Amino acid sequence: MSISESYEDEARKWFTRHLSGELNEATRAEFDTWLHQSGSHKRAYEAVARLWGDLDWSEVLNRDAMAAEQRPVLRSRSHISALGVAGGLIAAGIALGVFVLGKSPAVHHMPSPQPLLAETLYETGVGEVRTFELADGSEVTLAGHSRLAVKQMDGHRIVELREGDGYFKVSRDEQRPFTVETAQLAVTVLGTQFEINTKPDREEVSVTQGSVEVATSDRRQKVQLSVGQRAIVNRDQVETVSFDPSRTANWREGRLSFVNAPLQELIAETNQYYPGGVYLGAKDVSELRVTTSFRTDQAETAISGVARSLGLSVIKTDAGALVLIHSPAGK
Repeated sequence: MSISESYEDEARKWFTRHLSGELNEATRAEFDTWLHQSGSHKRAYEAVARLWGDLDWSEVLNRDAMAAEQRPVLRSRSHISALGVAGGLIAAGIALGVFVLGKSPAVHHMPSPQPLLAETLYETGVGEVRTFELADGSEVTLAGHSRLAVKQMDGHRIVELREGDGYFKVSRDEQRPFTVETAQLAVTVLGTQFEINTKPDREEVSVTQGSVEVATSDRRQKVQLSVGQRAIVNRDQVETVSFDPSRTANWREGRLSFVNAPLQELIAETNQYYPGGVYLGAKDVSELRVTTSFRTDQAETAISGVARSLGLSVIKTDAGALVLIHSPAGK
């Protein structure tokens, strides 16, 4: 979704007021109200703040660019996210010979009462697996239907896995720890490789290189993991188990594997790759246990086989959804 020029103009004016120190308690409240009126407002403000940090202009050029009312607006849509840039700002950037389109913008602190607004979102669609390079040189591979937000890349590198699964190759930096946050846990490293899976009833961290610290979201429990160790976090409880590192993140090669896993877990992961969606038509089968492995592009065939092994039937709707139900009597 692109950001309209009116939103860009409003965002540019608010950002100018932040820089000039004009905001008092009343106008800060007015700004907060405007910012949270819609996602378009927030995206517009983030775009202005992001480009400000990227260009590192002089104060005179900043002031001139911010004051410009009629400048052409240049927009670009990248696979990661739609980046709308204020007209006056991009015009000044071109004058400086700064090329900002086609790269992942670095995230900088902004002169704002909410310094983490300028985050960068990386996401994948159903059935899509993609690797992204972050501003610090780290790499993250996202599984299907996953979302990662880069919240800060300055003194302490912080990202948030908001949905799905990710495999992280963290660039080593002794002075700047790298933290991945999820709903239930936080993983802190200096430089290593590990996988995070968000499942219906728990979250898992599996280490394939180096070591990591895993803490519950309330930071009350912490464990240190090394290669071949996995932390399972469920409701602020942490369990550590061993695993085979060679079997980590098989989804990167287009394969899903389950060992004595509940049916609801298999369905949740399959839905990251099967566009039609898989659903339970009977609630009492969600905890049935499944051991299987299949390619993500053969999900429909695999679900049919799983259903038969559990004594269930599969109905395919006109929209392509697969619904698992109890088999009719006598079948």
